[in-house]
Amino acid sequence: MAILLGETFHFQYLFIPYLGLPLVIFEEEKTRKKNIFALLGVLMFTYLRWHFYHFEPFITTTDELQGYSQIVVDFINLGVSLIILSIFLSENNKYINSIKDKQEQLERKNYELEHFTYICSHNLSEPLRTTSSFLKFIKKEAQGSNEKFDLYFDYIHDEMKIMDQMILSLLTFSKLSHEQEFKVTNLNGILAEIRNEKKDVISQKNVVFTYNVLPEIDAVPELIKLLFEHLITNAIKYQNESAIPEINITYKECSTYWQFCISDNGIGITDQNQDKIFDMFTRLHLKSEYEGIGVGLAFCKKIVEMHNGCIWFKPKQNEGSQFFFTIKKQDSVKI
Repeated sequence: MAILLGETFHFQYLFIPYLGLPLVIFEEEKTRKKNIFALLGVLMFTYLRWHFYHFEPFITTTDELQGYSQIVVDFINLGVSLIILSIFLSENNKYINSIKDKQEQLERKNYELEHFTYICSHNLSEPLRTTSSFLKFIKKEAQGSNEKFDLYFDYIHDEMKIMDQMILSLLTFSKLSHEQEFKVTNLNGILAEIRNEKKDVISQKNVVFTYNVLPEIDAVPELIKLLFEHLITNAIKYQNESAIPEINITYKECSTYWQFCISDNGIGITDQNQDKIFDMFTRLHLKSEYEGIGVGLAFCKKIVEMHNGCIWFKPKQNEGSQFFFTIKKQDSVKI
C-alpha cells in the first residue's frame, strides 16, 4: 500500500513490532528465527525509506484523502506504540523477575554451601580430637617398646595437627559470610596492633616497616586487621634466610574506592601461580621450606570481596612481592 499510494500511507511504526529490537536485545535466548525476522524488518524499513526518496507513488491521492489518512495513521501509530510499550514493559518485568529469581537461588545455594561447610568442619573436629586422644594413650602404652613406633606416632600426630588446623581454618572461613557491621576503621591503629602482637618475630628478624599515615576507611575492623595481618605475615615469612624483611605499605584514593599495596623484598611469586594462589589450601612450597597450610591468601580474597573490592599481585620471582587490593567506599552497612 505504501509503494502504491506514497509515504503518507507508510505505516512506519507498524514495522517496530516486526523489528522487535527491544525484545531481541533483552531476550535471554536469542534464536536464529528471531534475529532473521528482526533483520528482515530493518531491511524492509530501510528499503521503503529509500523508495520514497527516489520514486513517486503509482496512484496520486487528493490532499483531503491524505489528510484523513494521516489522522488514521497517527491513531494507528499511537496504538501500536502503546502496545509496543506495554510489551516492552512486560518483557522487562519478566527479565527483572528472572534476574531476581536467579539471584535468590544463588544466595540460597551460597547459604547452603556455607552452612554445609560449617557443619562439616564443626563435626569433623570432634572425631579428630577423639582420635588424637586415643593416639596419645596408645603412644604412652607402647612408649619405649619400639623406636619405629615412636617415629610413626610422631608422624601421625604431626599430620593430625595439620588436619586440625585445616578444619579450624575451614570453620573460620565459613564464618566470614556472617553479618558484620561496617565501621570507621583507623588503619594506623590496626597496623600498630599487628606490630605489637608480632613484636617478637619482628624483633627477631629485624623487620623494617615503611608507610605514611594511612586513611580512615569504612570497613569491618576485625576483617581488615586479618587482611593486613595475613599479608604482613607472608611478607615476613617468605624470605631468604639471610635477608632482612622490608615491608612497604602505600595507598591511593580513587573516586569510589581505596587502593592499597603491600610490597616486600622476599622470594617473590611466579606468573604461573597467578590463578591458584588465592585458592583454599594452596601451597607453593614444601612444608620443610615454609610453614603453613595455604589458607592466608584465600582469607584475604574473601575479606576483600566482602568489601566489594578485588585483590591481585604482580608476579616477580626473586624480586619481592607486590600485593594490591581495593576497598570500596561506602556508608556503614551490613554484609
